[in-house]
Amino acid sequence: MSNIVYDLKQVSNDLYLNPITGDFELVPSDNQHILDICQSFPGWWKNALTVGAGLPNLLKSKVSTGSVENLIKAQLEADGYQVGRPVVTIESNGKLSITPNAIRK
Repeated sequence: MSNIVYDLKQVSNDLYLNPITGDFELVPSDNQHILDICQSFPGWWKNALTVGAGLPNLLKSKVSTGSVENLIKAQLEADGYQVGRPVVTIESNGKLSITPNAIRK
């Protein structure tokens, strides 16, 4: 059975305020959590110093998509996700597309 974790909604890395209620919103946080793990670097999270895939630096180097997929899988599994095979593609415009294929245990 999967546990759903909720957090404050973010839009463009900023807290979202509902324009109608003027209040914060709680939303399932797995997508944001996975994005945070992919974008952060080891040492950023004081409660888990080894967490962080550091993808921004990897994109500046010559690394295979298979290596990135393995790194994402290892990071998400270490954080308690059940991970299938992540799919990483680099589009012609240089944009990175990640399908993590992960669910919280």
